[in-house]
Amino acid sequence: MRVDDLIKSLMEVESCSVLRARFGREGEDRLLDIFGNHNGFPVISTFDYEPGEQDKALQTLLTELVVWRNSKADLLIDNEVHLSKVTEHEDGSYDIQYYPVILVKEHDGYLIVQASCDESPSLREHFEA
Repeated sequence: MRVDDLIKSLMEVESCSVLRARFGREGEDRLLDIFGNHNGFPVISTFDYEPGEQDKALQTLLTELVVWRNSKADLLIDNEVHLSKVTEHEDGSYDIQYYPVILVKEHDGYLIVQASCDESPSLREHFEA
C-alpha cells in the first residue's frame, strides 16, 4: 500500500478506539509505534503488546504520514509502506524484518493495519549480539 493510499484509508475511518498491526490474516496483533524511514522507505515499527502500554492515536499516525509525504515531495511517494518487527535470537542477535502493508480494516473495535505475511527480504537487517 502506498503512503497516499494508507492516508486515504485512515481518513475514511469515522471512529476507532485502538490501532493495531497484524502480519498476515491470522497473525498476532501488535502495537504500532514510531513512523519513520528505512533507507528512504516509509516504515511503521511495531512491538508486542504489554499490559499498560499506550496505544498510538489514529490522528498521530495520520499526522506522521502526512508530514513524511510532504517532506519527500515527489521523491519516494510511490514506495510501499512497511510494518517492521524485531525477531530476537537465542545468541542475543536480532533481525529487523519488513512486511508491506496490504490493507486497513476495522475489526472488533480495533483498526487493523495489516501487512502481508511475506517479508521483504531485501530490507531485512541483522544485528550481532
